[in-house]
Amino acid sequence: MPKKLKYVALISIAIWLSGCASSRHLPKVENAEKSFSERMATYKAKKCCKSMSELIVTEFDDELIFTMEENEDLISLDGEETNYMLFSVAESSEKLYYGIRSFYVDHKFAFIPKVSVLDKSFNVLGSTHPSFIQYQHQSLVWDDSHFWLYFSIDNSKNSGVAYVVIHQQEELGSKFQISPRESTNIETTFINGQPISYSQNATSFSFPTLVSPSGILVLQKLSNWNKPINNSIFYQF
Repeated sequence: MPKKLKYVALISIAIWLSGCASSRHLPKVENAEKSFSERMATYKAKKCCKSMSELIVTEFDDELIFTMEENEDLISLDGEETNYMLFSVAESSEKLYYGIRSFYVDHKFAFIPKVSVLDKSFNVLGSTHPSFIQYQHQSLVWDDSHFWLYFSIDNSKNSGVAYVVIHQQEELGSKFQISPRESTNIETTFINGQPISYSQNATSFSFPTLVSPSGILVLQKLSNWNKPINNSIFYQF
């Protein structure tokens, strides 16, 4: 191929990739398109506060897509009035793994998640630390920038965890930013039914992000097939 045509081809590929990178690739869920001001108005209109024992328990199989606006009432936790998502933990002799992704909406705001575990009497047994929240910038193909938080529960050690509640980590309207962090992630995907593992070296960082009372989130139950191999990224209960 002549040198001039090679340059044209390279420029065309670069333009195509940059165009695709600006394509939003966010999960579909009701109220996902709301602005920050609309989310704040919804939050301020809610009643506070439900006692922990009165909270609505949400059941799901392997994945749940939500906004944190699904429940009508707020709860008070860590001195903050917050939206919540509560789910039960099945009794198991094996360690349970979970992952939360909270998407960076319009590159302006996001819900910054915190996870607390409760016993059968709804007493708080422990909570995640913000240092375990990391950030995944958009790929070359899709704009799916998001914060992520992994955690595990080991009830074989008699931890007594019966419920998990997701609530806000930071003060609403403040700016949240994680410190740069080098990591190597090993991910597993399936191609034609066969598991394929691959590694990615990445530096996690984020821009100052406006903390929203709701967002677009994905909660997943993880198995040995799709959980990250590096257990150090999991907050362990």
